[in-house]
Amino acid sequence: GTLSFGFIEGPGWGWHAPAVLGCFVVSIIGFAAFLAVEHRSPRPLLPLSIFRGQAFSAAVADAALMTFGMYGLLFVLPLYFQAIRHVSAVMAGIALLPMSLTFFLVSPAAGRVATRIGPRALISCGMALTGLGMLVLSSPFIRSGYGLIGVALFAVGLGLGLITGPIATAAMANAPAARSGLSSGLVNVGRMVGATLGVAALGMLFGGRVEAAAQDVPRFMAGMHGAFLMGSVAEFAGAAIALLWFRRDSLETNHQATSRPQRAPNEGYTSRS
Repeated sequence: GTLSFGFIEGPGWGWHAPAVLGCFVVSIIGFAAFLAVEHRSPRPLLPLSIFRGQAFSAAVADAALMTFGMYGLLFVLPLYFQAIRHVSAVMAGIALLPMSLTFFLVSPAAGRVATRIGPRALISCGMALTGLGMLVLSSPFIRSGYGLIGVALFAVGLGLGLITGPIATAAMANAPAARSGLSSGLVNVGRMVGATLGVAALGMLFGGRVEAAAQDVPRFMAGMHGAFLMGSVAEFAGAAIALLWFRRDSLETNHQATSRPQRAPNEGYTSRS
């Protein structure tokens, strides 16, 4: 919260303002204190050992990077349609349909495909497509018409559809069976942290450009291009993480391991398939 607040208010209050600097200091101290307490606690809320799994850490990181770019797009693009193209809020929502409809159609099948070919190819391709779509939106050519925007939104929706299910599946498959609930929760935490910081970072770039859009269109467009470029970099980074940290069989191997009962002397056991 303090980190997001600092990013959002920094452009208006000044980066050297005591309140802004205080927010950054509190966020660093709070994060360090949380890690220290969790490391020493005999029953931690967040067992740090869960991040020793490379594929699990990659899933959480990609969940955060995915929403960092996605929520940034959902924050900025409707403002562009309304402030620069002067359309209503309803028409701005309709203009986003190539992304939402594609996501709706693709995402149900992505999980099934991931179990057959593994998450590496699907997540890396999905994040690369999302990054490519945002890179197109960051270009100055989008003002020429809606066609290029529609193609970019289709690419973003296709990428998000390929990513969302496999990320959750990969996280669950690469966490210990006893930590399945925790792994699912951490993926959602990653998504929310990425979304919050994405909008906060865009607030840093965008600043007061919305209010000044009618009087200073170039300034608004410069802020929007910078925001989309930052989002595309985050998505391409997620594609690289998926390529480097996921194995092709990261779902299959763990499935075989966790589908067998884990027996211990004088103890009961639980299994999951």
